[in-house]
Order: sequence, then C-alpha cells, then structure tokens
Amino acid sequence: MIIKINFLPKEKKKPFLVLDWGKIYIFSLVVVLLSIVFSFLWLHRQVQNLEARQIRLQQEKKKYALIIAKINELKKKESELSQIITTVLKLNKKRGENLKVFDEVMLSLPQEKMYLTKFSLKDRKVFLQGFSLDYDSVARFLTNLKRRKIFSQVNLNYAKKKKVQDYELVEFSINLGY
Repeated sequence: MIIKINFLPKEKKKPFLVLDWGKIYIFSLVVVLLSIVFSFLWLHRQVQNLEARQIRLQQEKKKYALIIAKINELKKKESELSQIITTVLKLNKKRGENLKVFDEVMLSLPQEKMYLTKFSLKDRKVFLQGFSLDYDSVARFLTNLKRRKIFSQVNLNYAKKKKVQDYELVEFSINLGY
C-alpha cells in the first residue's frame, strides 16, 4: 500500500464572477459610452429623416401653392366670365327693351311733319331732340307718346321757333321715362 502525499498547495476554485471594482467601472463606462454613441447615431438618423420629410413637405407645399394660384386665377376668370355673361344677358334684355322703346317713339311720330335729330337711351330714360313744321305736330307727338303704355313720364323741355336755311321750323326737346 502506498500512500501518496501531495505537498503542493491545493488549487483554489476561482469564482465564476470575480467582482473587481476596476473591471466593473470600465465595463459600465464602456456600456454608457456605447449607449451615448448609439443614442447620438439614432438621433442623427431621426434628424435626417425629419429633414428629408421637411424637404418633401416643402416641395408638396410649392406644388400645392401652384395649384392654389391656378385655382385663384380660375376663380378670377370665372367671376369675370360670370360678370360678362350677366352683362350680355342684361344687354340682350335691354336690347329688346330698347328696340321696343325706339319702336314706340317712331310709331308716335306724325309722318312727314317732323324728324328727330337726337335720340338717346340711358337709365330707363329717353332724350329726344328734333324739328317739326309747326307746334301742332309737337303737341300731337306728345299726345301720342302719352297714350303709349310703355312711357310713364312725358316731359316737353322746350319748343321754340328756329330759322333753318329758308324755313322756319319748331325745334323741340322731350324727356321720356319708362
């Protein structure tokens, strides 16, 4: 029987985690630095994304500004065209009305005894000037105008004798309201 004696010191088992404060400090410093670096990288990427989005939104804003300008221009043209159409419709209505007024005046004229030198229509009023052979023709003309239902007002401004070349004529001026 042999006895073995081991004079070597017994090896101590090393613990799985050795808590060395220096290593812990360095490890935590590395973790903090890495988290700061990754945070900055993440923030930088977010800033780049936001800047790209801002540029894209500005481009869309310019595009929409052009569209809005076109819309405003079209609205302006539409209002101008609407105004033109309204004016044309009013003129068509007035044209028929003006033609009727002119027709009534011409039908009221005594034939071959008077003629008109001026005929103007404005704001539902008619201004007439002309010459007649005598005062009776002017009176007959006024009476004929008053009989027409279209005229609400018939006023003689003046009627006076005037010598035109070798003829003595009656110059007259009449205002009509309709």
